[in-house]
Amino acid sequence: MAPDAQSPTPPTLTQEEKDDWNRAWLEYEDVNRKKMLSRWKMLDFESLPRDTSVLDIGAGCGEFLEMLRDAGFTRLKGVEPELDLIARGPEGLIEQGGCLDLSRVEGPFDVVTIFGVLHHLRNFEEMKQTAANIRNILAQEGRCYSVEPWKHLIRTLVTRVFLETPLRRVHPYFHLESRIWQVEKPLFEQWLDLESDFIRHMTEEAGFRIAFDRKDLRAHYLIYKKV
Repeated sequence: MAPDAQSPTPPTLTQEEKDDWNRAWLEYEDVNRKKMLSRWKMLDFESLPRDTSVLDIGAGCGEFLEMLRDAGFTRLKGVEPELDLIARGPEGLIEQGGCLDLSRVEGPFDVVTIFGVLHHLRNFEEMKQTAANIRNILAQEGRCYSVEPWKHLIRTLVTRVFLETPLRRVHPYFHLESRIWQVEKPLFEQWLDLESDFIRHMTEEAGFRIAFDRKDLRAHYLIYKKV
């Protein structure tokens, strides 16, 4: 069933919440680099030609762009809305911007990566706009690499036990995850409910087919090919 267009939109984050999220994310950088390595392996970036042009949407501090650059990729660009994160990234590779407006980014690109961005969007309309923007900036038969959380019982239990109770203090990792979770929770839970609708939109309306589909306990890894 398609999502209800009248369903409530989660509230916009205050500047204080955004600043707290950014501070937590900067502390999370080392953990995030390990996640990027697992995404590299799962999505088999090693097999891509080194002249593949890549746009990383929501590039953060540029962890994945640096990984690509260190592996020999030369045609790289990132967009990130938060200036605090851009300042920590590789010089000249990231510009301020986001998935809802890619008009200032010069394409086309062979590959677009969008890791952990979709679950930050405020409603399904923004998700559909993002899909259209990605399609527009991709080259013919280009591919979109997506990594997002998915809904399953183990995630729900771990979240409730280690992120929403005093047990979050037993380990620095859980404490850090809890700080991020407190800001993201409304949007995160909305995404878990909408993920299957978004995948259906991508393959039935947005002009993509699925070229790769795999899950582990943390994330859903998808490669969409433009058709």
